[in-house]
Amino acid sequence: MEGKNLLTTMNSMFLIGEMAKLFQIDIRTLRYYDEIGLFTPASVDVHTGYRYYSIEQFESLNTILYLKKLRILHPR
Repeated sequence: MEGKNLLTTMNSMFLIGEMAKLFQIDIRTLRYYDEIGLFTPASVDVHTGYRYYSIEQFESLNTILYLKKLRILHPR
């Protein structure tokens, strides 16, 4: 049962490349946001290092990108 819950959770998660395509941003941008603590993945696989993002994070990333476009947020 526990494995099934994990599988269900992982199916609703998005890899970094999928997030980059969905939001039309470079993968390096997502890695940088993670590095500076601005936008961190919901989960990171300890064995592969793969970053996983949840649907719940979409709004946060959209807000970050919107503020960046308005030049209100400039993460450096």
